[in-house]
Amino acid sequence: MKDLVILVADKNMEYSVKGILSRPQALSIRKITFDIFVHPHNDPGCFNDGHNFLRTSLTQCSHALILFDRAMPLS
Repeated sequence: MKDLVILVADKNMEYSVKGILSRPQALSIRKITFDIFVHPHNDPGCFNDGHNFLRTSLTQCSHALILFDRAMPLS
């Protein structure tokens, strides 16, 4: 069983999370096992269907995480 499954909105987020989680010593955490998936419909897909997308991982992972992009309004 893996520790974590992560659903992200795009490839940039996937590479960022992989980079962060590949350095557990920098985060002062133990090494965790994880899978990362990119939703084919980006943020709307994560928001509207993320729970169904991750449903297949319920028996294979202890925890799940869905990450979104946050658009900052220009002022």
